Amino acid sequence: MTNNRLRAGFAGWAVVGFLVAAALLSIASIGVYILPVALVALVVVARVLSFGRGTFGAMAGVGAALLVVAVRSSSEGGAPCTVPSTLAPGQLTSVTCGGGVNATPWYVVGAVALVLAAAGVWLTRGRQNGTATLWVPPHP
Repeated sequence: MTNNRLRAGFAGWAVVGFLVAAALLSIASIGVYILPVALVALVVVARVLSFGRGTFGAMAGVGAALLVVAVRSSSEGGAPCTVPSTLAPGQLTSVTCGGGVNATPWYVVGAVALVLAAAGVWLTRGRQNGTATLWVPPHP
């Protein structure tokens, strides 16, 4: 597979992975509208670029979507509220806290997905004649 075809395939599959992940992560709101676009992109990319080493881009797209969630969660005020839900004696007002979602797991899983996608492309670089064998370095 030429480098240009690999890049195009990786980018196409990354878009598909991002769209599918974004649709599933936001299915209760805008995801219902993103899902048909993701499915059309999936069909187009599968027909035009086929399946090959570039399909690791789908995992990279999912990782990118998870990192978007992490960045958005970090900018919305930090970790979720961890204070008790009851008020202390004499406390007449509500308890306030940072709110939001803990972004650390989203960062970790997103970064792992990106690393696995890159590793998948790198490990299968010795692929020949349409087989999906892993590249093994030659013995000295």
